[in-house]
Amino acid sequence: MTLFLNAAHASGLVTFTSPNPQVSGLFGTSVATNGPIVVVGAPQETGGGYSSAGHAYITDTTKPLTITLTSSNPQVDGSFGTSVAISGTTVVVGAPQEDAGGNAQAGNAYVFDAASGDLVCTLTSPNPQATGSFGFSVAISGQTVVVGAPF
Repeated sequence: MTLFLNAAHASGLVTFTSPNPQVSGLFGTSVATNGPIVVVGAPQETGGGYSSAGHAYITDTTKPLTITLTSSNPQVDGSFGTSVAISGTTVVVGAPQEDAGGNAQAGNAYVFDAASGDLVCTLTSPNPQATGSFGFSVAISGQTVVVGAPF
């Protein structure tokens, strides 16, 4: 994945690769940035021993540091990292194919602290439904988090 740090002038090119490169890991499926902090989703990477559980990565372009984020509830085909968003030091990651509330593929979203990578909370649909895909899209502005469930 290549990132333009100053897209208006196509300068400052930086190339990121997954710290956990895998064939068909889909690193770069989702990306978000806030200043020098970049968040990248890789929803098909194997994580925690689960195929396609997914990862997300936080990179500070001013430091040689990458934080790996994983689901607190990793599952086969959970697709953690399908969507990512950042505001300030808060990162939101969607895992739309995870089972939740006893429903297959109802989905979850996770809120993390960008500086530490610590999990702040897990968001689940107030009305989880099988194949609802809660977490398919995520957005954040300040303290307001929005999570999409298209099905």
